[in-house]
Amino acid sequence: VDEHGWNARTQGTMPVQTNLLDAERSKRRPSLRKPRSIAASLMICGILLMLVLALEMLKDRKTNHIPLVYIPLMPVMAVGAIVAVIPLAMFLSYQEEFDKLNPLIPSHYWFLAKKTMHALKTNNWKVSAKDL
Repeated sequence: VDEHGWNARTQGTMPVQTNLLDAERSKRRPSLRKPRSIAASLMICGILLMLVLALEMLKDRKTNHIPLVYIPLMPVMAVGAIVAVIPLAMFLSYQEEFDKLNPLIPSHYWFLAKKTMHALKTNNWKVSAKDL
């Protein structure tokens, strides 16, 4: 792989996938084979599944002539799901910075969420490994 991310064996036809948030980091991709990474991935899927199910439930209530006060809940739930998923995405992207944390433990997840949100807030919503 050269400095531009091209693999010499494929004659420059296929770039090598690197981390999404910080291209200057090491060329090593985060491993999704670790148990903590699998747990974080499953947590992301679970949060998004709960969001879809909750939105479906609200949609069904709205069509059954229950008051329209449920409609403002939809964007609130979507924002809540995004806020819950962002720390897990940071955990998956920057695994070496969070090597002692397990997102399944509530106190570790809370620490991860506080650290991630603080880094996002202080750096204009852009994060690199040195900010964490």
